[in-house]
Amino acid sequence: MPLRDESGAALLVAVVLLLLMSALGISALQHAQDEASASGSSRRKDATLYAGEAGLSMVQANLLANYNGGTTPSFTIDEPALVNDGFGNPIAVRSGRPENAVAESIGANGGAVEAPDGYMLNLGSGNAQSFGAVRADIVATDAGNGMVHLQAQYRLHEGGGGGQYQ
Repeated sequence: MPLRDESGAALLVAVVLLLLMSALGISALQHAQDEASASGSSRRKDATLYAGEAGLSMVQANLLANYNGGTTPSFTIDEPALVNDGFGNPIAVRSGRPENAVAESIGANGGAVEAPDGYMLNLGSGNAQSFGAVRADIVATDAGNGMVHLQAQYRLHEGGGGGQYQ
């Protein structure tokens, strides 16, 4: 039985294997690029959340510094570049709701007395205490138009005396 001519078969097998290895390499590079992009987005989201939390800390510090026990202070937070994300882009932090994206005053509509559990409330006696509610909306916006909207409600002491827990 004569040998068949197999010239070129090794070249064909080598080319097919080279194509398969190239496809695997391109797939691995694409996966690595997707992971790097997702990691950057995650870092930007985290930075935006932390900037929003810094804005709430500013609200709390302002309430503590300026509240005199009678009137709720009214103030606005409008920081176009409070912090930078990991890429050096500024993150804006403003008071207000996201639909208007402009800074609004905090405390202007505060003062409504509420009765949440665990707070000392005015029960009608002269020694009781009462607390007024102040709502704060903080919006943090990053360079990629990612947004974090945080809301907090603070209870401000409005009266003197001992009070009792409800």
